[in-house]
Amino acid sequence: MTGPTSVTGATTINTTGTANTTLGNTGVGATTVTLNAGTTGNIVLGGVDADAAPTEILTITATNEVRRSTLTGTALEGLVFSAGAYRLGGTTNVANPFLTSRFVNIDASNLSFTSNGGASTTMLITGGANSGVAMTTAGTGTIRRLTGTTNVNTTRNCKHNAW
Repeated sequence: MTGPTSVTGATTINTTGTANTTLGNTGVGATTVTLNAGTTGNIVLGGVDADAAPTEILTITATNEVRRSTLTGTALEGLVFSAGAYRLGGTTNVANPFLTSRFVNIDASNLSFTSNGGASTTMLITGGANSGVAMTTAGTGTIRRLTGTTNVNTTRNCKHNAW
C-alpha cells in the first residue's frame, strides 16, 4: 500500500504471526506517529520486557509528545537514583547535598530513625502541638558540640559524685 489509507472498525495487524511489526518510518528524517485513543481510551503497550534495573521512563510534554527521560536526573538534593532505585543520602558525607534550605513538615505525625534492623529507635521526632525530639543511644553514644543553654536530665533528681 502506498499513499493515505483509511481503515475503520476493529483492526488487527500481525496478531497471530511471529514477524516483527513496524509502524512509522525507519529511514532518516523526522516523522511523527500519532496514536489517538480518544479522550477516554487507553494506549496499551503489551508484551514489553521488564527491566531489572530501570534507567529510563517515558514522559509526556505539555504538547502530548512522548519522550524518553533518564531516571538519573530525576533525584536531587538529598536523594540519588542508583542501581534502579531512589535512595536517601549518599555513600559519603559530601554526596547529594541540599542546595537550598528545606523544610520537612511532619504535621501531627512522627518521624523515627531506627537502627539494628529496626529494633532500636535512635531518634524520634514527634509532630503535633507539643512537638519535640527524643534521642536514644543503645550501648555507648555521644551528643557532641552542645552550645548555648543546655538542660540535660531536668526531670530526675540524681545524686552522684557528692563530695
